[in-house]
Amino acid sequence: MKNPLLELLILLLIVMTSAIVGNGIGLGLAMANGLDLQTLLSGLNENTPLETRNLVRLILLFNNALTFLVPALIYTYFRYQKNWANHLTLSRLASINDFFIAITIMLVSIPFVQYMYSLNKLLPLPEWMRSLENDTAALLKGLLKMENSYEFIFNTIVIALIPAIGEELVFRGVLQQKMHDFFEKNHHAAIWVSAAIFSAIHFQFEGFFPRMVLGAVLGYLFYFTQSLWVAIAAHFANNFIQLLMYQMNKDGKIATDIENIEVPWYAGFVSLCIMLGLFYFLRKSKNNNI
Repeated sequence: MKNPLLELLILLLIVMTSAIVGNGIGLGLAMANGLDLQTLLSGLNENTPLETRNLVRLILLFNNALTFLVPALIYTYFRYQKNWANHLTLSRLASINDFFIAITIMLVSIPFVQYMYSLNKLLPLPEWMRSLENDTAALLKGLLKMENSYEFIFNTIVIALIPAIGEELVFRGVLQQKMHDFFEKNHHAAIWVSAAIFSAIHFQFEGFFPRMVLGAVLGYLFYFTQSLWVAIAAHFANNFIQLLMYQMNKDGKIATDIENIEVPWYAGFVSLCIMLGLFYFLRKSKNNNI
């Protein structure tokens, strides 16, 4: 099978089927606790009891794993058989230097991404998009209420770890490589198209462009290092840092509120320049031509 679009269609069918299973599990868990799934998710907020918050986390864990992680593994295993790990580059162990540079790039990109977010919010959005944004924001506020270390660990798994693994398997491990074939080895097109789809699938339109930039950063990290582990580590670091900063702000340990941080244009520009410089260094170290 050499048609990348046909292969992506097969992947999409696997994703949809697996996602339905995930939603079924979520529905079953909600019903087992005498709750309606839609009401449970839409009603989650900072005042929701601990047991209900953890139930939602468990439902989201299954949903995310069965929407991204499991379909990617099923597709690559049946498509490439014994070479599935090689195709996903999971058998390639990157150097400590690659991991260090990748995570550093994610850190220095934060001001630029945050500045992009402030610009993105200025764009007019239709009412249904804003309504979706408000519902997602309310759900996140409920999830991010953490009263003990157990909840923080649970959130680290649900919000940082599982999405990092599952989304990188699908968007960089499968989609970006198929786009690379579709665009006849044009890795720039493959990276940016994959990043746009990665951002769109989150259905958070106020953050579409900054998330697309993050997707492109992860895409270039994957392309340069040829190791999905690097992209997974960088993705996890980005999610975990945001989670940690949120909690530290709530605990009064830092004054920075990442939800309302204002980044001036020059800080975003410096962030972009440093990020590009690190990418240049990474490219030179891997002897790739861009």
